[in-house]
Amino acid sequence: MLAEIFIPHGHCYLWKPTLVGLHLASDALIALAYYSIPLMLIYFVQKRRDVPFNWIFLLFGAFIVFCGTGHLIEIWTLWHPTYWLSGFVKASTATVSLYTAGMLVPLIPKALALPSPAQLAAANQALQQEIRERIEAEQALKKSEALYRGIVEDQTELICRYLPDGSLTFVNGAYCRYFGKNRDQLLGQAFIPFVPDQNRDQISDRMNTLLALTPTRSVAIYEHQVIVNGEIRWQRWSNRAIFDEQDNIIEFQSVGLDITEHKLAEELRAKNLTLEAEKRYAESANRAKSEFLANMTHELRTPLNAILGFTQLLVREPNLTPSQHEQLSIITHSGEHLLELINDVLEMSKIEAGRTVLNPSRFDLYRLIDSLEEMLQLKARSKGLHLIFDLSPDVPQYVQTDESKLRQVLINLLGNAIKFTEAGSVTLCVSVVSTHSSVVTSASLLTQEGVEKSDNEQLTIHFEVEDTGPGIAPDELATLFNAFVQTETGRNSQEGTGLGLAISQKFVELMGGKLTINSSLGQGTTAIFDVLVTLVREADTPCQAPKKRAIALAPNQPTYRILVVEDRWENRHLLVKLLQPLGFEVLEASNGQEGVALWESWEPHLILMDMRMPVMDGYEATKRIKAHIKGQATVIIAITASVFDDKRAVVMSAGCDDFVRKPFRESVLLEKIAAHLGVQYVYEDSPQLTSLRSRASIEVQTKEALAVMPPSWISQLYLAAVCGDYEQMLTLLDQIPETQSAIKSALADLVNNFRFDLIIDLTQDFS
Repeated sequence: MLAEIFIPHGHCYLWKPTLVGLHLASDALIALAYYSIPLMLIYFVQKRRDVPFNWIFLLFGAFIVFCGTGHLIEIWTLWHPTYWLSGFVKASTATVSLYTAGMLVPLIPKALALPSPAQLAAANQALQQEIRERIEAEQALKKSEALYRGIVEDQTELICRYLPDGSLTFVNGAYCRYFGKNRDQLLGQAFIPFVPDQNRDQISDRMNTLLALTPTRSVAIYEHQVIVNGEIRWQRWSNRAIFDEQDNIIEFQSVGLDITEHKLAEELRAKNLTLEAEKRYAESANRAKSEFLANMTHELRTPLNAILGFTQLLVREPNLTPSQHEQLSIITHSGEHLLELINDVLEMSKIEAGRTVLNPSRFDLYRLIDSLEEMLQLKARSKGLHLIFDLSPDVPQYVQTDESKLRQVLINLLGNAIKFTEAGSVTLCVSVVSTHSSVVTSASLLTQEGVEKSDNEQLTIHFEVEDTGPGIAPDELATLFNAFVQTETGRNSQEGTGLGLAISQKFVELMGGKLTINSSLGQGTTAIFDVLVTLVREADTPCQAPKKRAIALAPNQPTYRILVVEDRWENRHLLVKLLQPLGFEVLEASNGQEGVALWESWEPHLILMDMRMPVMDGYEATKRIKAHIKGQATVIIAITASVFDDKRAVVMSAGCDDFVRKPFRESVLLEKIAAHLGVQYVYEDSPQLTSLRSRASIEVQTKEALAVMPPSWISQLYLAAVCGDYEQMLTLLDQIPETQSAIKSALADLVNNFRFDLIIDLTQDFS
């Protein structure tokens, strides 16, 4: 049976089924293997398309497939004698094999040129090292870039990069904050819109200059203006060009700073230099003016000293006729008026030169206000005006400031108000507007026992002078405080110099306040100012002793020798005539050289030294005298016509012991002599304040006695009392003949006790 199923060439296998089975199994397995290998090769080629010569694997696959097919044909022919098919398969296998072999011939050298596994491993290792280095370089680059960006972002300077066309490629945070925009709004945009229109042509020219930069000169610095939030600001930019390998500019990197404050400082310095030059010129002009005023002061006040001094001597003559009294009174009044004008002009000059200083003193503010009210009440009443003084209860009584300047300001403002008001009222209101928390007012000090207070407690006192006068035109208010400027009303009155308000304003500023004038035509005027004062105790406030006229030296005193050194005969003669009748021994010298010689031979107790003289001036003479031991015991009082306070320091530094200005008052000079020599005087009788005669008695007795004086003299006394001019009233009283000592004593008592109201009552009928 088995033989029957054998293939026709079964005899080739000896008709042995076992052998046939062996070949059958072997061919089947080989065919299976041959078919599986191409599949794997095809899979490999599909997955590894990058493998070189991958087409050879497909040829190998085809060759193996044909080989496997041949083995299947071997099994097939065991039963089917299809030997032509078998031969065709073998021929095909041979063809593919030969083709594959032919293709391998040129491929072998190329395959041999491929790197070996070791080479590939080495190359792979080198490649991995290169990759690691590249990764590290990239990380370092990123770190460096982050650090650079961090540094750039942290800078307060403005940092940007831009292309040659001006479009921005990078801006730091400071740049964004400066212009108030974010990066998205800035990048890719040109910076030209930040430049003011008028500067854009300049920026275009500078861009052309930047484009001309070279690698050897790659930086340019410019300053220009920009607009920031509508404000013009100045910037300084340092521009650096960035080049490519062909030295072409591809970008610019710029660092900017805001230099607005620097520019302003430069402008300020330039202005300061200009102002400094103007200041030097002004100081030079002021020095020239001061020298001129010093000379004019001496030239004007020195003859006035003689005029007023000898007038005081002449009015003492008992045999003068009423006409002569009237003429002397006119001379005195004219001299005093001229002196007042000179003093106003010089006071204004001192203010302009910065020579006016505050001279604080402790005084009774209530007494000052009361004296002003008494002094001005009758003048106001004579015009039918109501003079109202409203003093707030919290105003302290005892204060410290410059009493003289405060009095002058109030007299000027109240006097103007009364002078220019024809109907209605003039009101002075005084109140406290501000105090320190620790301040205790005078009123509380008086009611609280055991309260101690320091002298450093301050407060501001507010003054208002209001009138119902004609008012001031608005166009005149702007120039009201200018020197020598008067309002239309003031010019019509033909009184004053136009300096009162200017001086008052400066005095108020010295006392820590500000003077303002509010006015409307036909509605009146209000003057307002504040004064900074220091509180003091009553015990610290000096009492003013009544001034009395000395008529002789008190008995049982040494004979005092006084040397008068003065180049002008009239001034020497005046001093001799004032001092000799009192009992002093007096000698004269016409210059410093003569004065030193007389001092050496005569050894006076006191020298009245003029400071400006020919041959040898008072400064040199004083130094020579004080250089000797015995000169230290000689008192030297400078007599000078200068009104500048710094002259006093110069005079005192030369060795003088004191200082008296021309024209001087007899009482002032005698007080200086008494203070330094201890001289005691015999004074005219003057009743004490507690024993004042009644007002009715004074009016009866004095009015009757006043008839002996010229009407012009009485009119001058009235005007002096109305103005509160203490010195002028004393000067007028000196003109009363010695035969009328009773009336002179009564009036002097009223003057020394500041009862100007009573004097006004007595004299207003004669005015």
